[in-house]
Amino acid sequence: QVRNPSAYISKSTSNFKHTGQLGARGGEHNGDRQEREEEKLKRDFDEEVSSLPYSLDDKAMEALEEVGHQGAMSILRNLQDAGDKVKNPNAYIMRACANEKRPDAKRRRHN
Repeated sequence: QVRNPSAYISKSTSNFKHTGQLGARGGEHNGDRQEREEEKLKRDFDEEVSSLPYSLDDKAMEALEEVGHQGAMSILRNLQDAGDKVKNPNAYIMRACANEKRPDAKRRRHN
């Protein structure tokens, strides 16, 4: 129910300009949502890296960045789960990133 038709039209017009959707509520740009999700993944990634009990070398960090935040988060969580079993975290990350780049990596992760 529209209580203020003038305000409804004004808001609807503004939303249409920004989202391409009609209505006073408008909607969210897919790009906006993706951007927020990407920002959250980056924050989560940064927190995960900072929580490691050791620092990673530049090559390992670059490799993590190359696989994207989702892949990197999966690798970091697996590294955390492995705990003391991993003697060389940088080498572990390099190998895991190489595996993540393989064409069948996403399919394996989702099955």
